Amino acid sequence: EDRDHPGKVFLFGKIKNPQNGQYESCCVIVQNIERVMFVIPKLESADESGRPKSNADKVNDIYFELQKIQKRDYKSIKSWKCKKVTKDYAFELPMAHGQMECLKVKYSAAYPPLSPNLKGESFSHIFGTGVTCLERFIVKKRLMGPCWMRVRNPLSGEARFKNSWCKHELLIEDMSDVISPHQEIDPEDEVTDARCLLTKESPPLTV
Repeated sequence: EDRDHPGKVFLFGKIKNPQNGQYESCCVIVQNIERVMFVIPKLESADESGRPKSNADKVNDIYFELQKIQKRDYKSIKSWKCKKVTKDYAFELPMAHGQMECLKVKYSAAYPPLSPNLKGESFSHIFGTGVTCLERFIVKKRLMGPCWMRVRNPLSGEARFKNSWCKHELLIEDMSDVISPHQEIDPEDEVTDARCLLTKESPPLTV
């Protein structure tokens, strides 16, 4: 991971040259990886009449409060995307376990993360503030060690701009264009089955 340029991850491996059948070194640079955080609403929240708020109202309150916080304390964050999602929680914090509705916040890693201690009138916790782009990539792609990966829509890095000593260097502008054998695949995606990568023969190990 390039700490000086957040949102960029380097993958090193081998690709098979179809012209000579040999495996050659390759660096795949995945760009534009975004920060993703989950904002958890407070359990007890009431409206002006004292009645408990619905989950939808709680998440809406988070959205509007975060907008105010962003304009006041995080002016460098120029834009972000938010949506309501359902997540499971089963860890040590004193909060309800099981499924819960929360607000998913996503924005460019070029902008700073929100404070892990940030709390508000409508929310109690924010998860994912300290997650690095490399960690997010590994978890999203469900990587559990060396494996074959498929890349789509690669851009070839010109020699004068190369970032590595590998023979081949490819730029990927969207993380979804990197397919691993263990990740969840969208049924409407052109690549509907990545499990075929599990049976692909590994390249020979050279030292």
